[in-house]
Amino acid sequence: MSYVEWPSSLPYASAAADWQLQPFRPFRQTTMEGGNVRNRRRPGDDVATMRWSRIFKEGEMEAFEAFVAETAGLSARWVMPVSVNGSTYERRLVQLSGDPPEYTSPATGITRVSMTLIVFPPEMTPAFESALDFSVADNSQLFPIFF
Repeated sequence: MSYVEWPSSLPYASAAADWQLQPFRPFRQTTMEGGNVRNRRRPGDDVATMRWSRIFKEGEMEAFEAFVAETAGLSARWVMPVSVNGSTYERRLVQLSGDPPEYTSPATGITRVSMTLIVFPPEMTPAFESALDFSVADNSQLFPIFF
């Protein structure tokens, strides 16, 4: 199956202050007769949930809107670089989790886009060459900013 790639004209790194990651789905709990609780994993629990947010300038917002249209309103899965450890990036297959992206405008000419993504394990990411350059020139508000 072929997936759309994150546009090379857009920064992919989440704003450091907004980045959050739940590395796997919550455990399924079973209460035992003795009162203890057993946590159980299920197949498919190895997907992460990540909060992603980024401020786009006007031109970047236009490119993002075109990407939204290309992915059927972000209902489809796509491939983008994500950080699953807070410092390094790797290409992963992602999908929007539930609600559509949220747009806010902290100032004229810029828009903050926030969304919650399902991040699939590396073995589900298709192996093909990326046009993305992982050395983004504009690294303001990016990782690592944990002091």
